[in-house]
Amino acid sequence: MKEDDKLQQNRLRRQAVGDFLKRTAVKTPDKTAFKFRDKTFTYGQVDAAANRVGHALIDLGMKKGDVLAILSQNCHQMAILMWACFKTGIWYAPVNFLLRGPEIVYQVNHCDAKAFFVESGLLDAARAVSGDLKTVKTFGLINLSGVELPDGWIDVDSLFSETYPDTEPEVIIDGGDVASIIYTSGTTAAPKGALIPNCSYISQAASFLTSAGPWIEAGDRIMMNIPLFHVGASSISVAFMKVGAGIVYTYGIDPVECLEIIQKERITSLIWPPTLFAGLLNMPLHTYDLSSLTKCVWFGGAMPLDVLQKWMDLCPGATFAVHWSQTEINVTGTITYFHDRKVPEAGNIIGRPLLDAEIRIVDGQDRDVAPGEVGEIVLRSPSVMAGYYKDAEKTAETLRNGWLHTGDVGRKGADGNYFFVDRLKDM
Repeated sequence: MKEDDKLQQNRLRRQAVGDFLKRTAVKTPDKTAFKFRDKTFTYGQVDAAANRVGHALIDLGMKKGDVLAILSQNCHQMAILMWACFKTGIWYAPVNFLLRGPEIVYQVNHCDAKAFFVESGLLDAARAVSGDLKTVKTFGLINLSGVELPDGWIDVDSLFSETYPDTEPEVIIDGGDVASIIYTSGTTAAPKGALIPNCSYISQAASFLTSAGPWIEAGDRIMMNIPLFHVGASSISVAFMKVGAGIVYTYGIDPVECLEIIQKERITSLIWPPTLFAGLLNMPLHTYDLSSLTKCVWFGGAMPLDVLQKWMDLCPGATFAVHWSQTEINVTGTITYFHDRKVPEAGNIIGRPLLDAEIRIVDGQDRDVAPGEVGEIVLRSPSVMAGYYKDAEKTAETLRNGWLHTGDVGRKGADGNYFFVDRLKDM
């Protein structure tokens, strides 16, 4: 079969996350996809830009299976680079912008990054170790602050040039092909690179677009404070843009800016850690219009119940929910919406399994524990990672007996909700 015939057969029924953007752009080309600072991008513009950048990356010598590492806070360039990776089969490998020195070296070298793009505010940290990055052939600057371009580096904005075609890159992509490599936090050992395939994003989006999940709709607008190096930010962005909803990216988390954006942009959806909900209670919230909020989700820790009650009182038109997940499951874990607006029994509630997730609570021999008893949370889903990059031992340890072993300890309540207890290694 000719190569073009293979490509057309692949496009006929493939599971490729990059196609989400293309399809939405065809349907609603003039609708706002996302904003960053003073820049607004329609779906048609994002799709064309991602295609151009994809062709530019190929022109740099990158191909499907190569790795693009990006060290940046949220910005429009990073969001579009992510989509360019999805469209070309290049692995999207975001780097935690809090890392420095040996930590950067470890991650960039471990993932075998062929290109490394760095935002100007983090340039000094990257240049200090650039000589130790053995696999990187191309260094690029995301210049948000007008700094001087280092010798030998490319200006990432040049990849957005209209000299590159805005047509879809001609790459065969299958559901099992890796789309991104997202690193775990590495709190007790070296960070591990979770390989997230295309089919994982497909499954995750399906779970997020149902009423049993975060229930994203085309009219929703989310303020994306979660950094794009986090699996949640990339996955939530994918789900929002699949359905044609809107995103407002923020560079960091500034309390005043957050409240101003909610008011000005008529934000409907928030997905925040409990610390942010709690911290904003110190602001004069009554002076801001929060009436547009309809869906407020917390994740990443127990919610103080008094904080939840205060937010419920502040936003009578909003429904609140709790979400639990991990990098290894591409945020397809649990969620519960409190439609009755009653405060739950405990702040450590994590909800019920999402659409594409099965969950069990097991003992040390992988046997189910009795209802209400404590054990390890294990999960299986089409969203589960393909494994840890270059770590067969940890992969086998985590993905065993047909289940992903989360290392989180929990219990199942009588009402069907699950509760987080502790990390297994901390008990």
